[in-house]
Amino acid sequence: SLQVNNHLHLVTTMSRPIPIEEMVETFKRNHKTSHLFKIDNFSLLKKHQIQRVESSVFNLGVHKWKIIVYPNGNNNANGYVSIFLENQHSVHVELEYQVYVVSQLMPQWHPKKNVKWNFGTSSTPIRKGFSKL
Repeated sequence: SLQVNNHLHLVTTMSRPIPIEEMVETFKRNHKTSHLFKIDNFSLLKKHQIQRVESSVFNLGVHKWKIIVYPNGNNNANGYVSIFLENQHSVHVELEYQVYVVSQLMPQWHPKKNVKWNFGTSSTPIRKGFSKL
């Protein structure tokens, strides 16, 4: 069993007319263990009923992770945006993380509360996150 003491800050951005590069740089300076997952043309994903978008695999310490976004919600969360963090290792990890979303219309971060998750041991990736954003 391994406990990760760092906090992972997931940043999911949705493209919008106002550039967000400066916001992202400031955020990353203040949150050293962050990962940015930018989704361009997010409204088109919703419009065309794209079920799922995945980030590439990224490292946090010695662990590999992936962000999975359901633009129209997953399972019983139809009409919402669902965001999950998926552990790519089959070892137990305890991780506290927070998701920040930048909307298309307003240049401000919309944080979700810190959540501490236990990613247990499994032969398949374990996914934890928010179903209804």
